[in-house]
Amino acid sequence: MGYLLPFDRSIRRSQDFGSNPGWGPNPAGGHNGDDWATRIGTPVRAAGDGQVVFAGQFDTTYEDNFGWNLNFGGLMVVLNMDGESGPYFEYGHLSKILVANGARVKRGQIIALTGNTDGGTNVSTGPHCHVGALPPNFNLNTNTYGRVNPRLYMTDYWEDEASGASLGPAGDITESTEPQEDTLSQAEVNQITAHIDARFDNMALPGEAKVRNAGPLYGLATKVDRIDSALLPGVAGQRQAGPVYAALATIQGQNDGLREAVRQLAEKPGQPIDLAQVEAAAESGAEKALANLRIVSEGA
Repeated sequence: MGYLLPFDRSIRRSQDFGSNPGWGPNPAGGHNGDDWATRIGTPVRAAGDGQVVFAGQFDTTYEDNFGWNLNFGGLMVVLNMDGESGPYFEYGHLSKILVANGARVKRGQIIALTGNTDGGTNVSTGPHCHVGALPPNFNLNTNTYGRVNPRLYMTDYWEDEASGASLGPAGDITESTEPQEDTLSQAEVNQITAHIDARFDNMALPGEAKVRNAGPLYGLATKVDRIDSALLPGVAGQRQAGPVYAALATIQGQNDGLREAVRQLAEKPGQPIDLAQVEAAAESGAEKALANLRIVSEGA
């Protein structure tokens, strides 16, 4: 098992590691990480179990900063994957940090939201997330400032684990052969779904009951996923507008919000659901649905 990529498959890379050597702030060896073209507010997931080495914005005296980081990266989170034998991952240009210096994080945990911050240096050309990787016992005196291709380590997608796996006590992933049951109390389910409904105007899914009447969380998330994946390309290609945009944004938002609730349930059974993270996932899903519609429609 590798480490997790920070986003799902729908988000593309806008600048690869090693590309554009010497361009802008890039060193002679090329871009020293991967840039991901994300809308502001997209949740960023931790690559694995580890510790927060830094959360905030670096100053300009790079000699005293971890990894010789400057303030080019704006708001940043740096994680160490459990000790001297684990790599370090850097996440930059964030809009909001959800973890603190020294905190422990779990694989797949949402640690930040993407943004466009750059410490006032104007090196950021638009909303995106920069992801860098430093190997164990790194040497900063290289033509990429010690960084290596993050995808040497990051090979897995959280969406694969969240859709068909359960998390053991230590965060280990085990494939599930039995249908996943909703172990939340009805009051907790009502709290989650009412919160999502409040954000998206109580809209019903096409041909389905509203979220609050649709049954176990895993089954509903799967059902909504089938609906939105089936509708999105065809509707966008026909350049439908108005209520269609709102309906698809609602579906995607409900889907992502429910997935986040399911993830928390799998990681911390019996614990309260963090509604702020559910809301962030739902909002990101809605924004993604609208962005995909506009991209396909404008290109048709």
